This record gives sequence, structure tokens and C-alpha cells, in this order.
Amino acid sequence: MNYLTVKETARRWGVSVRTVNMHLNAGRVPGAVRKEHGWLVPADAKKPVDRRRRQAEKPNAPVRRKKSFMPILSMTFAAGSFAEAVERLEDEEERLVAWAGHYYFRGEAEKTMEIAMRCLASDSAEIRLSARWLHAMAAIGLGDEEKCRADFAEVAREGESANDEAVRAESEFILLVAKIYFHEENVDIAQLMPHFSHLSKGVRYFALYGRAHALYLRKEYHQTIGEVEAASALMQQAYPVAAIYLNIVGAMASNSLARHEDAQRFFDRAWALALPEGYIEPFAEHHGMLQGLVERKLRGTRPELYQKLSDLVYRFSRGWMKIHNPTSTLKVTDALTPYEFSIAMLAAKGRTNKEIADYMCISVNSVKTYLAIIYQKIGITKRSDLENYVNY
Repeated sequence: MNYLTVKETARRWGVSVRTVNMHLNAGRVPGAVRKEHGWLVPADAKKPVDRRRRQAEKPNAPVRRKKSFMPILSMTFAAGSFAEAVERLEDEEERLVAWAGHYYFRGEAEKTMEIAMRCLASDSAEIRLSARWLHAMAAIGLGDEEKCRADFAEVAREGESANDEAVRAESEFILLVAKIYFHEENVDIAQLMPHFSHLSKGVRYFALYGRAHALYLRKEYHQTIGEVEAASALMQQAYPVAAIYLNIVGAMASNSLARHEDAQRFFDRAWALALPEGYIEPFAEHHGMLQGLVERKLRGTRPELYQKLSDLVYRFSRGWMKIHNPTSTLKVTDALTPYEFSIAMLAAKGRTNKEIADYMCISVNSVKTYLAIIYQKIGITKRSDLENYVNY
């Protein structure tokens, strides 16, 4: 494939270099390649359409059919039947975005980005927002902080320039969930509620996961579990992705209350929904907060799957930390293995060595050995210092 520089592309399109860079940074030019000293643009790349200008020039143009926002969240399907369900979608772009979501939850970030890129220039705001959200999340797993931030900035611009109230609500919903996801402080979860009327049922349940996760971060564990149980009771149809996330946060809160049987019950529900489709990404995203549940389930019985999930944990944690706290010098996600991190988390939560040993099905001496290795790796000398490292 032949490529042009940004300057050459600007001349070819008849626009400024700044405009070309704006389109490139927003991911609007399929096939563009970012190099150390700038972008390379496919020689046959078409100039992206300025959607706001087109709307102003053609105010009386026919209104296109509204498409589904995040169709994989809106779809109902039994465990293991995603491929059948997605073929029932009549719109090609909705199918594409649904497949992008499918690959994201399977932990296949490269494939997610490849498919999402094909939808970023869609005429449908719902498709653009859906693809942009998935593109941003995949960028985290690939450690591309700049691309992730650029995607969320584009989501914000999309909402600010929209005349459609539903599109503005969808944009604000993505940004609010992202704030919770990256553990920003003082997030007002009440802001989620006004958006519900513009969201499909499945997306509403995912919004309830966002509320529950925000409550967990505030250490309001009883209320977190109440939110999860209430949402689960209302979910009369099968929305597997939302259900996986809700049950995961239920497990997190139950473990923090030392209600270990309840935690295992929530975790097993989530796992039963996730395994048939291979949706292991949600478990990688919440690995540390699950406090050893992943290890208990997989490390001894499914070592190959556990290794795959551990690799996702490494990738996700590094990318997540670049967004959450890019200036942090406490690179615990690089220093510890996922298994060591789980033991560190349990110790930080106040578990005794005997409790950790029983929980992880290892000896007390093994726990002591692991803790000694953990202390050495992160440069601390006592148990009470762990909280500064693992409770992000």
C-alpha cells in the first residue's frame, strides 16, 4: 500500500495540516499508521465528512433510521448463542459493532479495534458512539493511552455537537461510566438516572452495573449488593453481558464483607454466563477486586485458561494505570504476578495468613513465602503498607 505524509494529504484534500491531524487523532481515517515522527496516510484515503457542516448544509435531508446503541448490550441471547443472535440483526453496521463487542469481551483487543475502525465514520451517531467506546476500551488493553484519550474526547465532542437528545444522553452515559471505570473520585452516580429513558433495557442494566461499581468504590458494600440483587430480579430476559458485570461486582462487594459463600455464588453465576462465549475480559478488568476468586476457580483446574486470563490482566492493568494515574511510581501491576496480587489484596483486606491459606487452598508457609516475595518486589517491610499499593 502507498502512503502519504500528513502534509501531502492536506494538499490532496485541500485542507490544513491541523485538520488532517484532527481527523487522524480521532481515528476517522481507516488504514492510517502512526509512526514515531508522525502519521502515514493511505494514498487513496478519502477525506472524512464533517458531519456538523453536512447537517447545517442539508437541514431538510431525510432522517435516517435510528440504529441500536451498543447492540451487544441490547441483545438477548442464551449462553453460547451469540453467533445465532447477531445474525438476527437486520442492519449490517449493528452486526459489525456487535461483533466488535463480542471480541472485546473475549479479550481480543486487536480484532476489536480492527472492526470498530470500520464503523467510526458511520452516518449513525449511535454506531459511531458504540464503535468509539469499544475502540477506546480495546486501546487500554493494548496500552495505547493516547488513542484511548482521543476516543473519549471524540465521544464528548459527539455529544456536545448533537441535536438529538438521545445521542447527547448516550455520550454522557459513556463518559460517566468511564469515570467510574477509572475510579475517578467524587463521581455523582445520580447523573446516570436521567439518561435511562434514552437507553435500551440491556444498556440500562449495564448502567446499573456502573452504579453498583461506584457504590463499591465508596465502600458501601451492602448497598452494592442490594443494587445487584434488585437488577438481577428485574432482568426478566437474558442480557448476558450486563449480568456478567453485575454479578462480578456483587462478588467483589460480598468478599469485602467477608461473605465468602455469597461471593462465590455471584462469581459462579458470572462465570457460567461468560464461559460459553469465552467472555473472560470482564474478569481481567476486575481481577484484583475479585480477591482470589479467579485463582480459586481456574488456577488448578484450567491452567491454560488461567494463563490466558493472567496475560489479559497484565495488559489491562498496565493500560488502565496509564489512564487512572499516569504519574504513579507504584507500578505494582508490573512488579507482581496476578496470583501474587490476589494474595496481596487478601492480606490488605485484613485476612490472616491462615485465612488466606484456607481460601487459596495452599499452606500457611506458602502464604508467608508469597508475602515475603511481594514485600521485596514492591519495597515494603510490613503488612499495613500493602493498602497503599493494591487498593486502587
